[in-house]
Amino acid sequence: MASFETQRFTLTYDDGVLKDAVRAFIQRRAFAEQRMMWVMAALMAAFSVYLFGAGGNDVFAAVLILLAIAPFICVLIFRRMLITRTLKRNRRTADVTVDADGIAVVSDIGEGQMLWRDVTEIWELPAAFMVFTDTTVFDTFPKDGMPDVVQAHLRARAAQMVVAQG
Repeated sequence: MASFETQRFTLTYDDGVLKDAVRAFIQRRAFAEQRMMWVMAALMAAFSVYLFGAGGNDVFAAVLILLAIAPFICVLIFRRMLITRTLKRNRRTADVTVDADGIAVVSDIGEGQMLWRDVTEIWELPAAFMVFTDTTVFDTFPKDGMPDVVQAHLRARAAQMVVAQG
C-alpha cells in the first residue's frame, strides 16, 4: 500500500454506533457465516415435530427440540455479553492517530495500537468502521469526526484484504 500521511483526530462514541457494530458482528459471524448450523437446527426442529406428530419417541423428539434451539439461546447470550462488554468499556472520546504503521488510540480507558500487519479484516458500516485483529476481536471507529482521507484509506485496505484472500 502506498505511503500514508499521518492523520490525528478525535472521535466521539455513542451507544448507538457501538450497538450497531455488535448487531453487524452477530448477523455476519453467527448467522451469515454459520448457515449450515442454522440449516441443521431447522432440520432437527422439523424432524422433532414429525416425531411428535407421528407418535414417535417423545423423549428423543424433545431432545432434538432442545438441540435445535440451543444455537439461538447461545447467540442471544453471546450478544448480550458482547453488548454489555462493549458498552462497559465504552470510551466517550478517543484521540486516534492513523499512520503507515497502524492505528493508535488514546482514551480515558487506556491506550493501544493496532499494527496494520495484525489487522485481519475491516468492515464498513453506515456509521462506523470495524477493524478486526482476530475473528472475534474488533475495535469500532465512528465515521463522524473521522477525516475523509482516513475513511478512504480504510476502504482501500479493506478492498486490498478481500483481493488478497480471494
